[in-house]
Amino acid sequence: GETSRASAILDRDLAEFPSDTLWQKVRGPQIKAAILLHGHKTLEAINELSSGAPYDLRTFDLNTLRGRAYLEAGKGQEAVAEYRKILDHQGVDPLSPDYPLAWLGAARGYSLCKNIPESRDAYEHFFGVWKDADANVPALQEAKLEYAKLSKDPPISRGCQARD
Repeated sequence: GETSRASAILDRDLAEFPSDTLWQKVRGPQIKAAILLHGHKTLEAINELSSGAPYDLRTFDLNTLRGRAYLEAGKGQEAVAEYRKILDHQGVDPLSPDYPLAWLGAARGYSLCKNIPESRDAYEHFFGVWKDADANVPALQEAKLEYAKLSKDPPISRGCQARD
């Protein structure tokens, strides 16, 4: 929550490494986007992350943060696209916690698009991956509540496409 301090450290580090591509195009914008998201400036955060797009799937960090920003901005289709990149490329980091959480992000994105069948399916994948998780993990508790609220057969919106 110390965004002023984080911004000052980020500015110092960006100035110290002006020709470091990963700092200038990936890590710096990623940190700045996290600061912006903390302040609920989702569209600014999404814009900040655009410079890192050529480096997507170097790790799952950019896609995860971009997906989170899209969810907070109410842009379900865009969020699903970011989380699908992770789900379609598990080999980038097979042990990353971002992989199972991408199922949760996709479920939430599909839900925003009113694509309830796909949302339910993604939640079920998430629950399957986390079947042995501690029941007190907040993400799991939130997911169970969200899943319980999904209605069974509403129409599918054209805003989000079904998974392949």
